[in-house]
Amino acid sequence: TSIGKSAFYGCTSLSFITIPQSVKSIGHSAFCKCTNLTSIVLPSSITAISDHLCAGYNELVSIEIPDSVTSIGCSAFTFCKFASFKIPRSVVSFGGNPFAGCKDLEVIDISENPNFVFDHGVLMNKEKTKIISLNSSQAGDYTIPNTVTSICKRAYMGCSKLTSITVPNSVKEIRDNAFYRRTFNLNHNS
Repeated sequence: TSIGKSAFYGCTSLSFITIPQSVKSIGHSAFCKCTNLTSIVLPSSITAISDHLCAGYNELVSIEIPDSVTSIGCSAFTFCKFASFKIPRSVVSFGGNPFAGCKDLEVIDISENPNFVFDHGVLMNKEKTKIISLNSSQAGDYTIPNTVTSICKRAYMGCSKLTSITVPNSVKEIRDNAFYRRTFNLNHNS
């Protein structure tokens, strides 16, 4: 009925996994650093995707997120190799940036989800007040929109091509590690 924290951590021979309907919860980092993992099928019995679920330099290109999932944890898919990712209609919250370091991710499909927008490579809540994730391929200078009041955990992780970010006065909250492992100029609009 549950898969514990770090249960398959570092299982380098694991390449594909289908989780049965009997599983109701999957712990933090359950498939972290499974370097040859390419595909996961989650059952509809899962309602939350934990932090760091598949994080850590793997080959993951496919994961089926069921419509039962309402929340996706921070860094859930860090360094995965998705080219695109579909967020189901059921998702209403993120614990932080789930796609940190996903350098191949170009499209986040929110076409069926009314709670979020994906605009110019930026995943935000529908009101555009919270930045959840910035596409890792963003380059040069980036100015945060004036509507933004909050920046999620690890929002800019993996954005190695950014040279500067301008933060408007509207931003009142910058969560832990929002600029983790990044070196660039940080400008504040007065």
